[in-house]
Amino acid sequence: MTATNRLGTAFLLAWAVVLTALMGYTLIGVGPDSSTTRTAMTTAGASTAEVVAVFPNPGDWRDFREGVDALRRRGVLDVEEDADEDSVVIVTPRHGREVRFTRAPARGIVETRQEVRRWIGSRTPPLAFIGSSNTVLTAAMADELRSSGIPEATPLLLIHRATAVKTLPSEGRPAEPLLAIHPGRSFRFCLNNQREADLVVGCLINRRPGEGPSRVLMVVDPADPYSADLASCFENAIGALVPKAAIVAYRDVIAHCGADDQPCAEDLQWAERIARELIPAKGGDGRPAWVVLPLQPEPSRRLLGALRIAVRAVLPHDSPPVEVLCGDGIGEASLAEYAGLRPLSVWCASAAANLDAYQDAPPDVQISAEIVGAIAAAVDHAGPLTPERLREGLAGLVLSPESSSDPGRSLMFNADGERRGDHEGRVFHAGPEQAGILSFRKGPSGQWAEPTPIPPPPVEARR
Repeated sequence: MTATNRLGTAFLLAWAVVLTALMGYTLIGVGPDSSTTRTAMTTAGASTAEVVAVFPNPGDWRDFREGVDALRRRGVLDVEEDADEDSVVIVTPRHGREVRFTRAPARGIVETRQEVRRWIGSRTPPLAFIGSSNTVLTAAMADELRSSGIPEATPLLLIHRATAVKTLPSEGRPAEPLLAIHPGRSFRFCLNNQREADLVVGCLINRRPGEGPSRVLMVVDPADPYSADLASCFENAIGALVPKAAIVAYRDVIAHCGADDQPCAEDLQWAERIARELIPAKGGDGRPAWVVLPLQPEPSRRLLGALRIAVRAVLPHDSPPVEVLCGDGIGEASLAEYAGLRPLSVWCASAAANLDAYQDAPPDVQISAEIVGAIAAAVDHAGPLTPERLREGLAGLVLSPESSSDPGRSLMFNADGERRGDHEGRVFHAGPEQAGILSFRKGPSGQWAEPTPIPPPPVEARR
């Protein structure tokens, strides 16, 4: 999963304009000519293509709609009047091709598979499916698509939140790369776990030059495929950049304390044990220890809270801040609790790109807008709309972060369907050194640029 960060509509416009221009179209100045083309296409009986978003929660669909509306407000594409609250029809700017996005609610694995099967067997099978909200459900979608029929006619899978590199396609089968389950027809728009881990570890090493940590204390939830995969990716990243660090994995830590984000007794017991492990040993080499939490949002927040309490109680007051590394499971509101306060220094991954137009929009708006804009560009041509034509269009995307509109991230895919390019994603940091959140990103040369401060969102209490 991911907890992607919010971007303003100005970025979304810049991104979509550059993307569609690279697909061979000019969006600036779209006016009466495009309306005439759309009328002609409709008169000729052009059908509306279908794309199905399999989202378990209504909030996922609201975030997706915000991405569509952001593009509409800036004139990047038109939106037809809503047929109902669970669908939206966009109209492409040049050829007036219509694409309907429909939400298919499905919470569990069985429901998710049933929805995919139902839509594939319908009178108007979709060009693609978008979803789902986590790795397990997304793997179920991919597995159902793989077994559905003729490969060239099978809908694509567009992944917007599942970040795991490897996962189990179904019960009883060995783990394999998520994008290899529905091979050649899956495209991941979010960052994967390896990219997140590489970003966080690389940024911290850049900001804390030296030999790196002597030890890494990592908490893994073996029952959660996301946690197990992200932990493996952190091990790879640390092994590449800090090969001498000893990694100690804790696999019996995660307690099921209900829905409360506050730490429970088991969390506090673990945190006290970790805090004592952080006490510098006499005669040691003086190198610090890192704590890595490759976990879902709720256990991440609980263990961070427990660790803050324990470190304050156990470590000397003049001890250096404890460096804590996370994936994308920590949102800005939670991260802001550690801005300007001792004793934790928290680093987490983010899918954010250009923050000049930063606004407090719902999460995942950026990825949703990228998916909609990419589909609009890929289908804005004459001729039949088929899954294969959409696949060819997405596979041929080349959006560079060095473009004149400077969207701040590349959008290209390798042969496996993973995003490629070195410029997407950021690292957010909160610690005692500053009162706000710092945002780090790599520049066009691959070097880390100076951080951008972000005022923290308000929090109810600071402890």
